[in-house]
Amino acid sequence: MQTNGGNFILGRDAWTYRLTVTAPCTRSEGWRGELVRNGHVLRPAKRRISTPIGPFRHKTSAHLWGQSGWFHTAWPAAVAAPGTWPCGAG
Repeated sequence: MQTNGGNFILGRDAWTYRLTVTAPCTRSEGWRGELVRNGHVLRPAKRRISTPIGPFRHKTSAHLWGQSGWFHTAWPAAVAAPGTWPCGAG
């Protein structure tokens, strides 16, 4: 009996997600999400993509603040929004 060599849902590629936050805790806070596949930043050929780390959607912003790039679809809008970090709390 031959098996398929494991459960590789979307292949054997190496995936990384990077989130860069600029000007945190200010009204100019910006979020930039990048998906990296095998060392190469994924460009938005589609608005949504399925990956081994879950589904992502691509957002654009006309401003330096706000959201641009890839964001996980499971993030609720209230969480994936600039200015929602617990800045200065505590």
